[in-house]
Amino acid sequence: MSRTSLPDRRAILLVRQRTQLINALRGHLAEFGIVVAKGPVHLDKLNDAIDELETGLPPMVREIGRTYLDQIAVSFGRKPRLVVAIALANKMARAVWAMLTKKENYWNPVAAA
Repeated sequence: MSRTSLPDRRAILLVRQRTQLINALRGHLAEFGIVVAKGPVHLDKLNDAIDELETGLPPMVREIGRTYLDQIAVSFGRKPRLVVAIALANKMARAVWAMLTKKENYWNPVAAA
């Protein structure tokens, strides 16, 4: 059984929550005949469908849709600083551990041109 670090589990949870929100919004809109493909790539299409008056969506559905889109944007627009800091510290710790166990010195990798 592998142990997943806290930042990894948190990232997995955030992706699952984002997917649940997107699928819930797609489900609500599908009840009114608006079908949009899966995935976060199509959030713009969902937003456009909610904003278009010609779709005939009831005001309550528009409000719920905007709430979902706002929650997705706020929650997943940018990773929190602490999560990024922990991920970078974890990466550095793994590099140091690998050097210690292999008894190697640090070498600066050459950037690919």
